Amino acid sequence: MTTELRDYGDKMMVVLHTQNERIYRKLSKSTLLVKEVPYMQNQKGKVKMVGVDLYFPRTWRRWVRQQVKKIDPSEVLTIAD
Repeated sequence: MTTELRDYGDKMMVVLHTQNERIYRKLSKSTLLVKEVPYMQNQKGKVKMVGVDLYFPRTWRRWVRQQVKKIDPSEVLTIAD
């Protein structure tokens, strides 16, 4: 699995897209989280979350990167500008 960090729109926000459940659970509890957009898919009659976008203020970009590495050091973090 990979996790992607990218700038959003007016560059005042960053978006962390992940499929990693551990990263999602930890960062979704953050008070810095501005918005959360889950991606759902119907699999064998059950709805399952297959990914999520987490929106944070741009000034916290470095903190988000550090948290991803702390939560799951084996996770591949792709940074798209």
